[in-house]
Amino acid sequence: MRYLFVCGFLLSACLLTSGCVTIVDATTSGPIHTDPGKRSLGDKWDDGQISTIVAVNIRKASDELASAHINVHTFNQVVLLTGEVPSKAAYEQAGKTARAVSRVRQVYNELQVRQDSGFFARTGDNFLEMKIGTKLIANRDIDSSRVKVIVEDQTVYLMGMMTMVQAERITDVVSRTSGVRKVVRAIEYVE
Repeated sequence: MRYLFVCGFLLSACLLTSGCVTIVDATTSGPIHTDPGKRSLGDKWDDGQISTIVAVNIRKASDELASAHINVHTFNQVVLLTGEVPSKAAYEQAGKTARAVSRVRQVYNELQVRQDSGFFARTGDNFLEMKIGTKLIANRDIDSSRVKVIVEDQTVYLMGMMTMVQAERITDVVSRTSGVRKVVRAIEYVE
């Protein structure tokens, strides 16, 4: 009985999947092209894992880093570190630790050596980030899914994969937003 069930299941699976390529071929007019600027769900998952590993490893690297305000952002295996650390040694250790994680292609260490930013500064940054996100979504000339916006101390960091033209459009919109002090691009350019 079990043998018949397994054989029937395998036969059904073969019959159901054998026509997939034919159906896709018949419904498309030309070759299928992939978009180099779009990330898959797996890519996003990998970036999340990288962020977690980098954040944990930085906190475990030293007592100074364990108590510092450090944010780890990852886009397409490129890591951006933002926040504040108490010393130049902590700054260097954080960057070195991030670069040591496997699958990290590049690290932008934008940590500031200074006192921890306060609650109100972070709240203002969160509001500014929401304001920028809303402007990008509302702009029909911009595909906001291609960019990740991070705000730290009124400095806007842009991460993503896009063409130079798309990056210029996004930078223009962001730089004209009130409250933005500076725009830093950590963008991977694609054709």
